[in-house]
Amino acid sequence: MLRTAYLLMLMLLLSLAASAEENHEDHEALRATLAGATAAVNEQRFQDLPQYFHPDLRVTTINQELITKPEGLEPYFRSWVGPDKYVKTMKMSMEADDLTEFRGTGDSRFGVCHGTGVEEYDLADGRYLTVKTRWTATVVPSGDGGWKILTLHLGANFYDNQIVEQFQSAAKTYPPIAGVVGIVVGLLLGLFLGRKKKA
Repeated sequence: MLRTAYLLMLMLLLSLAASAEENHEDHEALRATLAGATAAVNEQRFQDLPQYFHPDLRVTTINQELITKPEGLEPYFRSWVGPDKYVKTMKMSMEADDLTEFRGTGDSRFGVCHGTGVEEYDLADGRYLTVKTRWTATVVPSGDGGWKILTLHLGANFYDNQIVEQFQSAAKTYPPIAGVVGIVVGLLLGLFLGRKKKA
């Protein structure tokens, strides 16, 4: 009886180990995709980004722009990041909350992952901003053992970020503009909360 129980437990452990090893390869490939994409952004190699994304990608950026084709990634970044742009340099890091959750089988297999991030902006006017983000992504197999990003949504905390903090600081430093800042922030909050209720 004990031998049977021992054998069953051993078979179960071996099965779990085999399954974990199989997923381990997928997780390593996904880590490579994430590392490659973030390195391309940090080193301003925006032309290298398409290789990490699916041809039918849907990316919602931190400023809520929608990108629907790989060719749109480089122009998006080039339009506001660079030595002669308002954002001289941009550094980003992204970390998953947990391992990717896999769904489906065969050609229908896909993964869902989510996590946190930090984006650091060196602005042309001398300011340096750090914005914390959250992200959600859907990934699909690339056919060569790797994975590509199909959808990606980035968002920032509207209530807790340095941009809002600087508005508040300016209002305290320059009282005459406090009313204007209050109106702008109030309108933004109203718009955000209104959309949230409708959702």
